[in-house]
Amino acid sequence: MNNETSNNETNIIFGRNPVLEAIRSGREIDRLYIAHGVTSGSISEIIAKCSARGILIKEISSQKLDYYCKSHNQLCCAACIAKIKDKENGQHNDCDVCSLEEIKEEKKEELNNNITYLENLSKKFGEKFQGLKDIYDDVYKEKEELKLYIQKIFKEIKNNI
Repeated sequence: MNNETSNNETNIIFGRNPVLEAIRSGREIDRLYIAHGVTSGSISEIIAKCSARGILIKEISSQKLDYYCKSHNQLCCAACIAKIKDKENGQHNDCDVCSLEEIKEEKKEELNNNITYLENLSKKFGEKFQGLKDIYDDVYKEKEELKLYIQKIFKEIKNNI
């Protein structure tokens, strides 16, 4: 699950490799949520590195990691979803909640769209840069021609004096 989302209030990274990369890069991390009972693979390395940096580590129910609230840009558990979806008693009854699999695909598509946009922008910048370089080359060539022409005129004037 390689996905990262952010807004002004929250920056959430989920997936072992993105979390490890964030830790290795020295990125500021507020806390780490780990599914209860998960200790295999790179989790022990992640825990050790977070402990060494003084990052708060919270072990939570694996259900907590199964849902994502788009409205608040954060992970949520089944109990929160029950509150959210309870139209009569829920404090967050307007929240847009989905599974991590759904948000993963949505964010993946958003990321691909952003990559395509940046590639197109890069291509346009390259074309504009080449256009400016061509103009510069033309101006430089004309300058050199004018320089030679002026030198020729001064030489003729000097010879006629």
